[in-house]
Amino acid sequence: MNTAETHEMPAEDTPTGQFGGARPALPAHITPCSADEQAAHLADLSDALSGFVVGAAIRRHAKTPPRPGPRGEAA
Repeated sequence: MNTAETHEMPAEDTPTGQFGGARPALPAHITPCSADEQAAHLADLSDALSGFVVGAAIRRHAKTPPRPGPRGEAA
């Protein structure tokens, strides 16, 4: 392939991790969480999400009324 047939590859297709420049620094009033703080936040989030049932939320906001369950109660 000669140079007339080659194409320049866009910078975003080169996985250097530096596209657009270096990652900006955090503002002085923001400090990153430590590993222990991140673990605590993840545990809190996991606890909060473990009690969330997607099906119940969808049924609550559905436009059609839910079909009755096998014993006649609302599903």
